[in-house]
Amino acid sequence: MRIGFTGAHRSGKTTLARLVSTEYGLHRVESPAGAIAAKYGFDMGADNRLALQKQPDENTGVDMQQCIMDELTTRLRGRDSFVVDRTPIDVAAYMLADATAGAGDADARHCAVKMVTDAINLTQELFDVVILVPPLPIFVEEVGKPPMNQAYQDHHHFLCRGMLFDEDLDVWWDEIRRDTFNLSERMDLVRGAIAESGVMPLTFRKPDDHPEVVWAAKQEDGVQA
Repeated sequence: MRIGFTGAHRSGKTTLARLVSTEYGLHRVESPAGAIAAKYGFDMGADNRLALQKQPDENTGVDMQQCIMDELTTRLRGRDSFVVDRTPIDVAAYMLADATAGAGDADARHCAVKMVTDAINLTQELFDVVILVPPLPIFVEEVGKPPMNQAYQDHHHFLCRGMLFDEDLDVWWDEIRRDTFNLSERMDLVRGAIAESGVMPLTFRKPDDHPEVVWAAKQEDGVQA
Protein backbone atom coordinates (compact mmCIF):
# COMPACT_ATOMS: atom_id res chain seq x y z
CA MET A 1 0.00 0.00 0.00
CA ARG A 2 1.28 3.44 -0.98
CA ILE A 3 -0.32 6.23 1.06
CA GLY A 4 0.20 9.95 0.62
CA PHE A 5 -1.05 12.84 2.72
CA THR A 6 -1.66 16.06 0.82
CA GLY A 7 -2.60 19.55 2.02
CA ALA A 8 -1.23 22.89 3.12
CA HIS A 9 1.96 23.31 5.15
CA ARG A 10 1.73 22.88 8.93
CA SER A 11 -1.64 21.09 8.70
CA GLY A 12 -0.52 17.99 10.63
CA LYS A 13 0.39 15.73 7.69
CA THR A 14 3.70 14.61 9.17
CA THR A 15 2.10 13.71 12.51
CA LEU A 16 -0.50 11.56 10.73
CA ALA A 17 2.13 9.94 8.51
CA ARG A 18 4.18 8.96 11.56
CA LEU A 19 1.18 7.35 13.25
CA VAL A 20 0.12 5.51 10.10
CA SER A 21 3.69 4.28 9.63
CA THR A 22 3.75 2.77 13.12
CA GLU A 23 0.21 1.43 13.12
CA TYR A 24 0.28 -0.17 9.66
CA GLY A 25 3.93 -1.14 9.54
CA LEU A 26 4.62 1.07 6.52
CA HIS A 27 7.97 2.68 5.74
CA ARG A 28 7.70 6.45 6.13
CA VAL A 29 9.47 8.31 3.34
CA GLU A 30 10.99 11.59 4.50
CA SER A 31 10.09 14.57 2.30
CA PRO A 32 11.10 17.81 4.08
CA ALA A 33 10.70 20.53 1.45
CA GLY A 34 13.16 22.90 3.13
CA ALA A 35 15.91 20.28 3.33
CA ILE A 36 15.31 19.16 -0.26
CA ALA A 37 15.46 22.78 -1.45
CA ALA A 38 18.72 23.31 0.45
CA LYS A 39 20.18 20.17 -1.11
CA TYR A 40 19.87 21.88 -4.50
CA GLY A 41 21.16 25.25 -3.31
CA PHE A 42 17.82 26.99 -2.67
CA ASP A 43 16.67 28.86 0.42
CA MET A 44 13.01 28.10 1.10
CA GLY A 45 12.32 31.59 2.38
CA ALA A 46 14.26 33.62 -0.18
CA ASP A 47 13.78 31.49 -3.30
CA ASN A 48 10.21 30.25 -2.93
CA ARG A 49 8.75 32.89 -5.23
CA LEU A 50 7.83 33.79 -8.74
CA ALA A 51 9.14 37.14 -9.89
CA LEU A 52 6.94 40.10 -10.57
CA GLN A 53 6.42 40.59 -14.27
CA LYS A 54 8.94 43.43 -14.26
CA GLN A 55 11.60 41.02 -12.96
CA PRO A 56 11.26 38.00 -15.28
CA ASP A 57 14.75 36.66 -14.54
CA GLU A 58 14.00 35.98 -10.87
CA ASN A 59 11.60 33.03 -11.12
CA THR A 60 13.58 30.98 -8.60
CA GLY A 61 10.37 29.36 -7.37
CA VAL A 62 9.98 27.49 -10.67
CA ASP A 63 13.35 25.76 -10.46
CA MET A 64 13.05 25.13 -6.73
CA GLN A 65 9.62 23.49 -6.93
CA GLN A 66 10.76 21.38 -9.88
CA CYS A 67 13.71 20.13 -7.82
CA ILE A 68 11.35 19.23 -4.98
CA MET A 69 9.04 17.40 -7.42
CA ASP A 70 11.93 15.47 -8.97
CA GLU A 71 13.45 14.54 -5.61
CA LEU A 72 10.09 13.36 -4.26
CA THR A 73 9.55 11.24 -7.36
CA THR A 74 13.00 9.68 -6.99
CA ARG A 75 12.36 8.83 -3.34
CA LEU A 76 9.02 7.16 -4.08
CA ARG A 77 9.44 5.46 -7.46
CA GLY A 78 10.00 1.72 -7.26
CA ARG A 79 8.63 1.32 -3.73
CA ASP A 80 5.70 -1.07 -3.21
CA SER A 81 4.79 0.11 0.28
CA PHE A 82 5.18 3.46 2.03
CA VAL A 83 3.52 6.45 3.65
CA VAL A 84 4.63 10.00 2.94
CA ASP A 85 3.49 13.45 4.09
CA ARG A 86 3.74 15.09 0.66
CA THR A 87 2.55 14.29 -2.86
CA PRO A 88 3.26 15.79 -6.30
CA ILE A 89 -0.12 17.50 -6.00
CA ASP A 90 1.22 19.57 -3.09
CA VAL A 91 4.12 20.84 -5.19
CA ALA A 92 1.88 21.77 -8.13
CA ALA A 93 -0.58 23.52 -5.80
CA TYR A 94 2.18 25.75 -4.42
CA MET A 95 3.17 26.68 -7.95
CA LEU A 96 -0.44 27.50 -8.85
CA ALA A 97 -0.96 29.47 -5.65
CA ASP A 98 2.08 31.60 -6.45
CA ALA A 99 1.31 32.03 -10.14
CA THR A 100 -1.16 34.87 -9.65
CA ALA A 101 -1.97 37.61 -12.13
CA GLY A 102 0.86 39.74 -10.73
CA ALA A 103 3.59 37.15 -10.37
CA GLY A 104 5.62 35.19 -12.84
CA ASP A 105 6.18 35.82 -16.51
CA ALA A 106 4.47 33.82 -19.25
CA ASP A 107 7.08 31.04 -19.07
CA ALA A 108 6.66 30.71 -15.31
CA ARG A 109 2.89 30.44 -15.60
CA HIS A 110 3.28 27.86 -18.38
CA CYS A 111 5.55 25.86 -16.07
CA ALA A 112 2.89 26.01 -13.35
CA VAL A 113 0.25 24.59 -15.69
CA LYS A 114 2.60 21.85 -16.93
CA MET A 115 3.43 20.94 -13.35
CA VAL A 116 -0.27 20.27 -12.68
CA THR A 117 -0.34 17.69 -15.49
CA ASP A 118 2.91 16.16 -14.25
CA ALA A 119 1.61 16.05 -10.67
CA ILE A 120 -1.59 14.25 -11.65
CA ASN A 121 0.32 11.70 -13.75
CA LEU A 122 2.89 11.08 -11.00
CA THR A 123 0.21 10.74 -8.33
CA GLN A 124 -1.54 8.19 -10.54
CA GLU A 125 1.73 6.28 -10.92
CA LEU A 126 3.05 6.43 -7.37
CA PHE A 127 0.04 6.21 -5.01
CA ASP A 128 -2.77 3.83 -4.09
CA VAL A 129 -4.43 6.13 -1.55
CA VAL A 130 -4.26 9.90 -1.03
CA ILE A 131 -5.76 11.64 2.01
CA LEU A 132 -6.34 15.39 1.97
CA VAL A 133 -5.57 17.10 5.30
CA PRO A 134 -7.23 20.51 5.90
CA PRO A 135 -5.41 23.50 7.42
CA LEU A 136 -5.41 23.94 11.19
CA PRO A 137 -6.93 27.13 12.67
CA ILE A 138 -3.68 27.94 14.46
CA PHE A 139 -0.25 26.44 15.00
CA VAL A 140 2.94 27.21 16.89
CA GLU A 141 5.33 29.12 14.63
CA GLU A 142 8.84 27.68 14.40
CA VAL A 143 12.12 28.96 13.03
CA GLY A 144 12.62 27.71 9.49
CA LYS A 145 8.93 26.92 9.02
CA PRO A 146 6.45 28.99 6.96
CA PRO A 147 4.46 31.52 9.02
CA MET A 148 0.72 31.36 9.63
CA ASN A 149 -1.21 32.54 6.58
CA GLN A 150 -4.75 31.19 6.63
CA ALA A 151 -5.71 32.63 3.24
CA TYR A 152 -2.68 31.11 1.50
CA GLN A 153 -3.19 27.78 3.25
CA ASP A 154 -6.87 27.67 2.28
CA HIS A 155 -5.92 28.59 -1.29
CA HIS A 156 -3.43 25.73 -1.41
CA HIS A 157 -5.93 23.34 0.20
CA PHE A 158 -8.62 23.94 -2.40
CA LEU A 159 -6.14 23.74 -5.26
CA CYS A 160 -5.13 20.29 -3.98
CA ARG A 161 -8.79 19.33 -3.65
CA GLY A 162 -9.54 20.43 -7.20
CA MET A 163 -6.69 18.39 -8.64
CA LEU A 164 -7.91 15.29 -6.80
CA PHE A 165 -11.16 15.57 -8.77
CA ASP A 166 -9.34 15.58 -12.12
CA GLU A 167 -10.84 13.09 -14.57
CA ASP A 168 -7.41 11.65 -15.37
CA LEU A 169 -6.68 10.78 -11.74
CA ASP A 170 -7.93 7.32 -10.83
CA VAL A 171 -6.39 7.04 -7.37
CA TRP A 172 -8.66 6.35 -4.40
CA TRP A 173 -8.75 9.45 -2.18
CA ASP A 174 -10.58 10.82 0.82
CA GLU A 175 -10.40 13.91 3.00
CA ILE A 176 -10.46 14.85 6.66
CA ARG A 177 -13.33 17.20 7.49
CA ARG A 178 -12.33 20.85 7.77
CA ASP A 179 -13.79 21.08 11.28
CA THR A 180 -11.80 18.10 12.64
CA PHE A 181 -8.72 19.25 14.57
CA ASN A 182 -8.43 16.61 17.31
CA LEU A 183 -5.66 14.13 16.48
CA SER A 184 -7.53 11.05 17.69
CA GLU A 185 -10.55 11.98 15.59
CA ARG A 186 -8.34 12.65 12.60
CA MET A 187 -6.70 9.22 12.93
CA ASP A 188 -10.12 7.57 13.15
CA LEU A 189 -11.01 9.20 9.83
CA VAL A 190 -7.69 8.08 8.32
CA ARG A 191 -8.28 4.48 9.43
CA GLY A 192 -11.74 4.58 7.93
CA ALA A 193 -10.42 6.00 4.68
CA ILE A 194 -7.75 3.29 4.39
CA ALA A 195 -10.31 0.56 5.14
CA GLU A 196 -12.80 1.93 2.61
CA SER A 197 -10.15 2.15 -0.09
CA GLY A 198 -10.10 -1.63 -0.36
CA VAL A 199 -6.32 -1.54 -0.76
CA MET A 200 -5.24 -3.52 2.25
CA PRO A 201 -1.80 -2.76 3.72
CA LEU A 202 0.84 -5.46 3.89
CA THR A 203 0.61 -5.45 7.68
CA PHE A 204 -1.96 -4.03 10.04
CA ARG A 205 -1.41 -3.52 13.73
CA LYS A 206 -4.20 -2.44 16.02
CA PRO A 207 -3.52 0.74 18.05
CA ASP A 208 -3.84 -1.25 21.30
CA ASP A 209 -0.83 -3.32 20.22
CA HIS A 210 1.27 -0.17 20.09
CA PRO A 211 1.19 1.81 23.36
CA GLU A 212 3.60 4.33 21.87
CA VAL A 213 0.95 5.27 19.28
CA VAL A 214 -1.73 5.64 21.93
CA TRP A 215 0.70 7.69 24.03
CA ALA A 216 1.54 9.95 21.08
CA ALA A 217 -2.15 10.51 20.36
CA LYS A 218 -2.80 11.46 23.97
CA GLN A 219 0.17 13.82 24.04
CA GLU A 220 -0.85 15.50 20.80
CA ASP A 221 -4.63 15.53 21.28
CA GLY A 222 -6.29 18.80 20.35
CA VAL A 223 -5.04 21.39 17.90
CA GLN A 224 -1.79 20.18 16.38
CA ALA A 225 1.27 22.20 15.55
